[in-house]
Amino acid sequence: MPAACELGADTLLNAVADRDIRLTVGRDAVLRITFRNRSNGGLVNWTGWTFAAEAAATKGAVTPWATATVTHGGTNGVVTVRFDRAETALLTPGAEGFWDLRGTDPDTLQHQVLEGAVEVVGAVT
Repeated sequence: MPAACELGADTLLNAVADRDIRLTVGRDAVLRITFRNRSNGGLVNWTGWTFAAEAAATKGAVTPWATATVTHGGTNGVVTVRFDRAETALLTPGAEGFWDLRGTDPDTLQHQVLEGAVEVVGAVT
């Protein structure tokens, strides 16, 4: 089941929101985020945007630990970040690092949307 959160859209342009995540070795990790306009509560329209997300040992690392597949729902305000099990299978339990979500708007301006700590845990089964 994907983790979900809801954020205000002005976070996008005025400040980066923090959202810590946990990745389990060998498991899919899905984060579904709904963005709303804080002034009127309406859903953000992501039509024309592209997104990317990565997890790494340090901020600004040249080589990421894992790269996510990121999709959006256009006018429904939803951005879905998925770290596939093929990516998480290569991680080391106990590792700690950082992740971020970046967006490129229709005018090709790049925005840091989310960032946070990432903790890697081993699978129980």
